[in-house]
Amino acid sequence: MRIPGYPFPRVARQCQGGHAAVFLALAGRKGVCTKKLSAYSLIPEAVFCPYINVQLVPIAAVRGQRVQRTQMLTYDKEITALLVIDPYNDFISEGGKLWESIRAVAEANNSVPHMLQVLNAARNARLLIFYVMHRRYRPGDYETWKYVAPVQKAAWVHKSFEYGTWGGEIRAEFAPRPGEIIATEHWCSSGFANTDLDLQLKKHRIHQLIVIGQIAHTCIEATVRFAAELGYEVTVVKDAVADYSDEHMHAALDINIPNYASAIVTTEEIVALISDL
Repeated sequence: MRIPGYPFPRVARQCQGGHAAVFLALAGRKGVCTKKLSAYSLIPEAVFCPYINVQLVPIAAVRGQRVQRTQMLTYDKEITALLVIDPYNDFISEGGKLWESIRAVAEANNSVPHMLQVLNAARNARLLIFYVMHRRYRPGDYETWKYVAPVQKAAWVHKSFEYGTWGGEIRAEFAPRPGEIIATEHWCSSGFANTDLDLQLKKHRIHQLIVIGQIAHTCIEATVRFAAELGYEVTVVKDAVADYSDEHMHAALDINIPNYASAIVTTEEIVALISDL
């Protein structure tokens, strides 16, 4: 649903007075309505909400902000790489163990087609591609551990990405090509912790990272945070990730990740930017 002249959906949440508080960073993706917390809420004109002291601006104004923001982004081909996080069948393929859990959000923002679009654009631009893959479950992984994190307990229970099974394979369309690098598997959420990802990036003189994959509030967020701590400049492609719910997406993309990522963009924006390299 879109209002003529206002090309981007406007996402809103309910305030105490029943007004809508708009999160500008969410423009352009599925959000929650002010009543049922389920559908789009569109704000066609400027409105002031006295309950939360927020001026809601027209969607057209958001479009201008998006254009201005992307024009400021620049990438150096020699130091830029794409990180593809966890494109396992269990996550992004019909029949995968975790697919039904992320399906609603993934289909709403076309996460999987967007991931593939960004991957192909990066290949066409001859950027280096790094695969950042979660530990594939193997019997005996956690049984002798004294401390097991909740996310690891879940992997243990569900046998997520089990080694030697279809679910633990990379989805066929995303299969690495010769020359593309698969980092050692991460045991928790960050693609950097206890892996060789940082070493591989530094040995290839990479400083700028473009991040796509699964899922927003765990492996994406943890990897982006760690990358920032290590001094990398990070871009997250927000419609090339997914999560269990809109609330999880909001927490990751609009509250946490903006503190660490230098830019949060759409697939359309990043494809246009790297196609010019």
